[in-house]
Amino acid sequence: MLRAVSSVATLCLPLLMNLSVSGAIDASSVSKSVETEYEVTEVKDGLAIAVLRNGVSEESSGLQLEISPQVKSRAPVLELSLLCKDGDAIIDLTIRGGRKGEANFRKVVKARAHAQVLEFGCDAALASIADRVDLKIESIEKEADPTTEVDRPEYVVHYLRFSGESVIEQSISELATALEKGKILASRAEVGSGEGQFKPNAIKNYSKVLDRTEARLDRLHRRKDFAQISDAIAKVYDQMTLFESRAQSSISTELIDQGATCETRYLYSNLKEISGKRLIYGMQDATGYGVGWRNDNDRSDVKDVCGDFPGVFGWDAMNITMGGGADTLKSQIESAYRMGGINTISWHAYDPLGHTFYAEEIPDTAYDGSIVASLLPDGMYHDEYVSRLRKVGSFMKHLRGPDGESIPIIFRPFHEHNGFWFWWGKDYCSPEDFVSLWRFTVEYLRDEMELRNLIYVFSPDTSMYGEAEEFFDIYPGDEYVDVFGIDGYWMKTPEEDKPYLVDKLKGLVANARGRGKLAVLSETGDKFDYENGGERLANHEWFTKGLLASVLTDESTRGIAFAMTWRNDNPNHHFNPYPDHPSVPDFLDFYKHPYTAFLQDIPGIYDKPE
Repeated sequence: MLRAVSSVATLCLPLLMNLSVSGAIDASSVSKSVETEYEVTEVKDGLAIAVLRNGVSEESSGLQLEISPQVKSRAPVLELSLLCKDGDAIIDLTIRGGRKGEANFRKVVKARAHAQVLEFGCDAALASIADRVDLKIESIEKEADPTTEVDRPEYVVHYLRFSGESVIEQSISELATALEKGKILASRAEVGSGEGQFKPNAIKNYSKVLDRTEARLDRLHRRKDFAQISDAIAKVYDQMTLFESRAQSSISTELIDQGATCETRYLYSNLKEISGKRLIYGMQDATGYGVGWRNDNDRSDVKDVCGDFPGVFGWDAMNITMGGGADTLKSQIESAYRMGGINTISWHAYDPLGHTFYAEEIPDTAYDGSIVASLLPDGMYHDEYVSRLRKVGSFMKHLRGPDGESIPIIFRPFHEHNGFWFWWGKDYCSPEDFVSLWRFTVEYLRDEMELRNLIYVFSPDTSMYGEAEEFFDIYPGDEYVDVFGIDGYWMKTPEEDKPYLVDKLKGLVANARGRGKLAVLSETGDKFDYENGGERLANHEWFTKGLLASVLTDESTRGIAFAMTWRNDNPNHHFNPYPDHPSVPDFLDFYKHPYTAFLQDIPGIYDKPE
């Protein structure tokens, strides 16, 4: 999705203050060029508290505070630069996780995030950073800077409380939760040679691994060694994933992962079966937020209008790697799955230096060559990319259903690659490099990390190719793609755009059927009002006379399993109706049509196909 986003200010050049917190604080070295107030408490019992106050003048663009413990302290090291002004936030920090004794300095993790207050909020960005480096922000309080003068912009004061001890308790709790899910998975496993059953030794060996880890739980808690606890959590989920892959299955699919979990196989088969019979309706961030509300797993603008949720819930991996809160996203995905919904994740990946995903907003001097090339095995930022992939993969491996099973994810990386707006677009890299990056991504997640719950979607933009054959101009290969998707938006009236979309759908379905793939309309919506500065669902009959009428044209256009509209964010950026919107009557007709399917219409989407 190409979105209009307000620009972020230039990265701050911080004033550096070095403070020792192993005892009394010596503030005598603070530069007089910038007025700065700060308080740092004494480190005690592994806890460091910093109170940062406004220290930014018109000439200076940032504030940085460094807290450095003595070698034997268990407190975390915090280096923070934060600027919140006029709706924009810039955050640049490094945190070194606390350790016992000299191990304090064995692990150094660097995290950088540039976030916008209006889209993420400072709180979410800081929480995400803390999550990346395994620390917990216990509280954040804000107030206007009391020293602000009339001729100076108003800045926000942030109070941060980082605790090294609390993260140990949190991690032990996470390990206990993983073990509980692992045991449920084992308890529901059946011995036999039938569909979804296991050989006796598979269950026995898996249960032994869980028992050994559980026996270490108290010892890990006493040692308070975060590295060992984290390693234990990862191993439990690895073993759960490995165990699931050993379930016997006679269900034949064209999935590129022959070791996919049963639920993943069943979902793919059921989506193929439903193609041509029903159109499942989907929405990006359906329960994440809507017009006038945020983060309510029991609410959606669509549900407010028609009483039902979408059948497909769209999310984004950017929230995992750059800002937005992985815990919240995990809760949303697991909630959608428990309700019986289908989860799909795209990835608006930031460039390695953390600027943005939009190519035009990345400085020309930032990279020597294409960003895509820099991520490949011999590239300068390959290690950074692997680090992000591991984070995405670990997140997806932790997604679990009520019975401990992996939640299937329809994964859509590097979408609209044939466009010019993203840094992985065709104007910014060679076809060979794009294909190499796609293949590396699949191989790393599937083969290196052994994820068994992913279905991979290839989704070019409809506006950037003509004939159906051009769909394959830049293509990773059949052995690296499960689903053929297209991203297509409506820029004219439904009547004017219908022939265009019908032609694209016919080409999509023909390509998919010819290669044994599933076909979906992976991203769509009405952008008729885009030229007037908004994306406001201006065509109030778009759902019936635009989307549905196009899909129902003939047998080939009916061949897509689902169509996913983009998100609802605010009155000037929404692609779905909300209460009292002029398009509500048309949407209700769309909802009631016998061909459309919402959440209540797809029970058993993860069940074994008949």
